[in-house]
Amino acid sequence: MSARSRAECEYEPAGYDAFARIYSQTMAEDFARRALPAVRRLLLDNLPAGARVLDACCGSGQFARALLELGFRVTGMDSSESMLLLARSTAPSAQFICADVRRFALPALFDAAICTFNSLAHVKDADALRAAFNNIRAALRPDGRLLFDLTMEDGYVRRWRGQFELMSDGHLCIVRPSYNAACQLARNDITIVAVSGASAGKNPWQFTIWQKCHTEDDVRHALHAGGFTRVESFDAELDLAMAGEFGRRFFLCSAGC
Repeated sequence: MSARSRAECEYEPAGYDAFARIYSQTMAEDFARRALPAVRRLLLDNLPAGARVLDACCGSGQFARALLELGFRVTGMDSSESMLLLARSTAPSAQFICADVRRFALPALFDAAICTFNSLAHVKDADALRAAFNNIRAALRPDGRLLFDLTMEDGYVRRWRGQFELMSDGHLCIVRPSYNAACQLARNDITIVAVSGASAGKNPWQFTIWQKCHTEDDVRHALHAGGFTRVESFDAELDLAMAGEFGRRFFLCSAGC
């Protein structure tokens, strides 16, 4: 990895390559399938044919693939080289760049931007969130729109508990989610262990992925500071019929009045 890539792609803990593959084949595929109807309804079905779409924090490329299949021109951006390696395979006709959403600059070429699957929860404070929105706004045409989703506090309180397991490519991934309301931080403690081959059961990888619970007021303030003057929000379960997504909200934003 080059020095530049190391600076831009900060979060690559030991075992993250294996986690990226498991995430891509399980959680990411599932969420993209379930969320696509909402994303189409709120944003994509109102875009012109062949519109340019920025997929910020694109992960392993499931939404980039869906955008391509709908006829859009797609640029995906993520700070994880492990995720981008998978994304280039998932959506080979898209353009991908390795960059941090808090620190990137692209020309104002895009008709729309998306940022899905609670990705902005990995942005840890209000200043960084504002920077992310400012960067995305600068990459949009004057009438461009941004759609993203976030888990709100009621979702973390109800759903970030217990544990669940994922299996893929001969690896078992155990995820133990928890939420600290006092500091509004969620964590996923992750253990990955090989279950087949010579390394089965040996030397498990353990690491934690943190998420910040942003309040809706904080999100709206950061959006306005970042140049988005019109903001609508939608409850994933009640407004968008996404079963099992209690506490998730989608935000549709533009610079329009």
